[in-house]
Amino acid sequence: MGTTMRVIMTTIPSSQAKEVVRSLLEQRLVACGNILPGATSLYWWNGSIQEEEDATIDNAIAAAANSLT
Repeated sequence: MGTTMRVIMTTIPSSQAKEVVRSLLEQRLVACGNILPGATSLYWWNGSIQEEEDATIDNAIAAAANSLT
C-alpha cells in the first residue's frame, strides 16, 4: 500500500518563506515545501482591513509522521 500524502497551504511574508520551509524540512515535519511568491493577503486586524504581499507555501506531509524518517 502506498503512502498517503496531504498538502497544507499557508501564507507567510515572502522574506520568511525560505527560512520556514527549510526549518520544516530539517525537522522532517514536511516531505516537500513549495514557495509560490506573489500572493496578496487581505485580512481584518484591529478593526480595519489590512493588505500584505506574501508567499503561499504548499507543504506535503505523509499521513504517518514516521514515514519521513
